Amino acid sequence: MITCNRKRLPRHLAASLLLALVALTLPVAAGQALQEADPAAVGAIKAWLKSIDEGHYQQSWDSASSQFQKAITSRDWVAALESARKPAGACTKRTLGSVLPQNGLPDPNGKMLKGEFVIAQFQSSFTNLAAALETVTFEKENGTWKASGYFIKPGG
Repeated sequence: MITCNRKRLPRHLAASLLLALVALTLPVAAGQALQEADPAAVGAIKAWLKSIDEGHYQQSWDSASSQFQKAITSRDWVAALESARKPAGACTKRTLGSVLPQNGLPDPNGKMLKGEFVIAQFQSSFTNLAAALETVTFEKENGTWKASGYFIKPGG
């Protein structure tokens, strides 16, 4: 939905979403990946998504990784979520479909970011959007799992 907005995305918003887009090109055996997933990472992802579901958009930016915060200002992040999530309505169902641990991801400049990452995909439903694919990327920063990318695709 963020990418379907009639206005052009700010360049920095597109950059912050690039990490999440990587997940769309990586095939994952859901059962195997879920077994290998760090439970702390999955818990952090679910808590972060819950804060967004509750409309705590500023809080979601505040708790995100430093890389995420460098890529998009809090004001632009809140505006992007308001334009994407508010029209969708309340989340009525979210099912974890896959989790992919990674030791590095490409950044918007084509270089590799080193570190511990987890890419999770959820099949989600909202009051005004029957089906969506949410892709969330988290990275371990100073021992804590933090958001580094979010992408929502209608129809998922």
